Amino acid sequence: MTDREPKLDVYLVRHGRSESNATSNTILGRCESSPLVSSGVDQARRVGVSLSKAGLLPAAVYSSPTVRARSTADLALQAAGLTGSGAEVVEEAALHEQDVGAWFGRVASLTFDDEVLAQIARSGKDFRPPGGESMNDVATRMLEWLDSLTVPFPPPGPGPVLAFTHGGAVRALVSRLRGWTHAQTYATKPSNCSVTLVSSGADRMWRCEFLALTADEAFTRRTAERSIP
Repeated sequence: MTDREPKLDVYLVRHGRSESNATSNTILGRCESSPLVSSGVDQARRVGVSLSKAGLLPAAVYSSPTVRARSTADLALQAAGLTGSGAEVVEEAALHEQDVGAWFGRVASLTFDDEVLAQIARSGKDFRPPGGESMNDVATRMLEWLDSLTVPFPPPGPGPVLAFTHGGAVRALVSRLRGWTHAQTYATKPSNCSVTLVSSGADRMWRCEFLALTADEAFTRRTAERSIP
């Protein structure tokens, strides 16, 4: 796939820092209601400023239904001057964080005992917490959502898609696209408000162009690539 071929770019933006990020020894997973902290609000606004500076006008904007992701989306669009411009945020359940099932709210250091760690080692990316999702489950739902965006192809609209989501969802998807092991996937921790770009061409194959860049780096890099004659 060359840069001259029509392609769909989807920027995956992890949400800003939230209250749940400060509870590192508690398993929270989706944690629907966790709000952004003040630094997370600033991070979200900087995403919007970077978007505006790069001159990118999204064809569509999606967000996980969680408070932290939706707030990040709203703040970014406001800072980019796109509020009321037609760039409405659509909530999409496929962008949710990994569902940790019965482990929600449990103490991580007490949950990951030797027996559980052995199960994870055996199952790898197929390991599921009781009543929850595996990394592969998350990757599959993310890919199914991405595939839905490519019908028809070329996609409608002149610009890229913005999707505000979660670190676990991003790393599960990229792990699938790049063929990572469970260990590689688990070690990958996209920072708050980092931007990952995936793209698809006429072959309908998704590729990870880059992972977890700052918004400035991500948006300016792609615009520069597109401007090369």
